[in-house]
Amino acid sequence: MTCAILKAAVLLAHQKVVNGDWDFKALGVFLSAHSLNGELITTALGHARNAKKLREAEKQSEETEEFQRLKDRKEECPDQFEPWKGPAAWQCEGIELDDCIDAIMHLLFLGIVKSTLQHTVEWLKLKKSFLHSTELSKTCWKLLIC
Repeated sequence: MTCAILKAAVLLAHQKVVNGDWDFKALGVFLSAHSLNGELITTALGHARNAKKLREAEKQSEETEEFQRLKDRKEECPDQFEPWKGPAAWQCEGIELDDCIDAIMHLLFLGIVKSTLQHTVEWLKLKKSFLHSTELSKTCWKLLIC
């Protein structure tokens, strides 16, 4: 996974929504499959929603109050009607995600450790060995340390 791939995914999703090929849910599923979290998806969705509303308002034969409001908003914040560019880390040329070990370690910890703890808790519940929550926490942390 590279920043270029993530930027291309956001651009494609934006274009598909604005052109009417995808709904907002499809955008979320597509970007989620590219490892974007909910907050980033919501931001990208906001940009696509703004652009789609403006395009639909432009197609109407008469200028409505909504159209004027959108035009005014675009003049104030034009970037909110363009495909979202991603966080600042995506804009650095020559720096890719695998250069940022913190991100990988963070994802590993949240992914593997959290999943393992959840499976352990479920297993303990099934075995009817579910201890008081503080005792369970101590047990889980001991498992991690050893």
